[in-house]
Amino acid sequence: MVQQKLLLYLRQGDLHNYRVLLNLQHLHFRGFSVESIDDWVPGFVSTDTDPSSFFLQKFMYQHGFRSPVERDKAGWTPLCYAAVSGTPLLLVALLQQRANPNDCIRHASQQQVQMSAGASALIICVCLNHLDAIQILLEHRANPNRGDATGTTAVHYSCSCANADALRLLHAARGSTVLQNAFKITPTMLMGGVGNNNAELQVRLIEELSVRSLTLSEVNTALHLSILFGGASGAVVVTLLEAGADINGPTCLPKSALFQTLMAYMSFRHPWRQTAFSRYAYHRRGATPLMCSIICGAYEAAAVLIASGARLDLRNGRGCSAKELAAEMS
Repeated sequence: MVQQKLLLYLRQGDLHNYRVLLNLQHLHFRGFSVESIDDWVPGFVSTDTDPSSFFLQKFMYQHGFRSPVERDKAGWTPLCYAAVSGTPLLLVALLQQRANPNDCIRHASQQQVQMSAGASALIICVCLNHLDAIQILLEHRANPNRGDATGTTAVHYSCSCANADALRLLHAARGSTVLQNAFKITPTMLMGGVGNNNAELQVRLIEELSVRSLTLSEVNTALHLSILFGGASGAVVVTLLEAGADINGPTCLPKSALFQTLMAYMSFRHPWRQTAFSRYAYHRRGATPLMCSIICGAYEAAAVLIASGARLDLRNGRGCSAKELAAEMS
């Protein structure tokens, strides 16, 4: 299937998708006895005996690039595509040819790899868990605090992906866990792993961050965001409570105008067009973590909260208790 798509993209002249998929092969083939093919375009010849130079020449030929700093019509440079593959030797070779370690994609990517406009090569490596590539980019002075078009940094993404190993590398390079993006979200607010459902990795990340000074607001927001976007597992809830999250605290969400406007709109339309998200927006004010877990269908989290002593008599801003919200959901 992958090979057929590569051939199709070449025949259609869709070089961007061809280049992305060419570098994603090793991820698609992970766990299978299938080797990636890197010589789709015939005719490559080189007499260079240096492995790094040979590898770079072959990469440039197969990708149809003429210069290590060229940018294609999709807004990607060779370094951006190399970040998708995460191959250390290739990244070093490009950086030695004066590729910018802070190269980023110009436009949002919605196919194959979903990236915001302005996502840097470092962000791509973090999202795809290429740890060796992250180390190489940082050694060549990639900026861990440079954000994409929304101001979301590689540190934000390491937290949302529950990638504690990447976070450790970024922190060693002075990556900040307190920078806010356009939505007023700091990396630590994402430590519940809103982009990763692996509870073991989420718990490891929270424990990694908990050894540093975390504000009560950040921990509470992390609990509520993990319930809203990740359906927080029981293990994550327990770890966040141990980190200081308020088990009965009211909804604690980012205070950006954009986020609040979205919530207000969804709440307004809820009476005549109900969805899970509109129900959350409608009942969010004054809602405890238990109430939010019930609304979001995070029943494992709800069970853990009850077992941990969450109060059942509290009511949200609309006068509903957790029991009444559960009845509404049934």
